[in-house]
Amino acid sequence: PAPVVDVVEPVGAGDAFGSTFVANYLEGKTVKEAMLYGIINAASVLTFLDAKSGLLTQDELEKRYAATPKNRYYHCTL
Repeated sequence: PAPVVDVVEPVGAGDAFGSTFVANYLEGKTVKEAMLYGIINAASVLTFLDAKSGLLTQDELEKRYAATPKNRYYHCTL
């Protein structure tokens, strides 16, 4: 499951997830790590009125990733 956020606007969340997942996977992250980066960025986008304002920089993603419980999000084996 994704983190619980107060949704303001859902537009762009899927694009944020997909682009963040692909970028981080291509940078060498595992599938699980890249998925979590995508989830974090998508959750941020949901909390803004427009998609662009909610996008996180890689530094912001790294900070949020470090603060996120990793086992909470995966219920399957990849």
